[in-house]
Amino acid sequence: MRYVADLPTVTSYFPIETKPSQVSTHSRFDLLKLLLIAGVLVIAIGTLQAQAPSDFSIIVLPDAQNESQYYPNVLASQTAWVVQNRAALNIQVFLGLGDLVNDGASDIQDGNADAAIRTLDIAGLPYFLAIGNHDYDGALPRNATGFNRWFGPARYANYSYYMGNYPKGSNENFYGVLTINGTQYLFLML
Repeated sequence: MRYVADLPTVTSYFPIETKPSQVSTHSRFDLLKLLLIAGVLVIAIGTLQAQAPSDFSIIVLPDAQNESQYYPNVLASQTAWVVQNRAALNIQVFLGLGDLVNDGASDIQDGNADAAIRTLDIAGLPYFLAIGNHDYDGALPRNATGFNRWFGPARYANYSYYMGNYPKGSNENFYGVLTINGTQYLFLML
């Protein structure tokens, strides 16, 4: 039987003295991210409680740009946690949802992100890292030179699950296929 958290009913996402019209779109987006992360944690905790042989986990990492810029040890601890809990949670793939860094032209931020993701490489855990608006170099017209230098097609060249990309030489759009418990899954990073 799976464990499902009994969460209290929330009547409002806004402080009493704040009117919804005064809350920025950014804070609403932060709330949505928090709810997504909470949902993933509830699923992960439930998976720890009881796991049928066909159950598996997908780890999702949204918006790690502040960790890459300001708290690289936190990002490194997150990927280390994934590797340490791989067997217990039957983790099959790690998905980066974009915005891995704040500035795609920053070798320091890209290097911090790279160091954390290398933990997955060493463990042999498949991963797909989508590009986000912060991962572009910031110049106009925007380009993905930094992202592709660190997380482009060359990084995935030896992984059998990596199937292709567009445009040529860029991972701005790419896809892969993983077979999990005998079923093939298509992963699109757009």
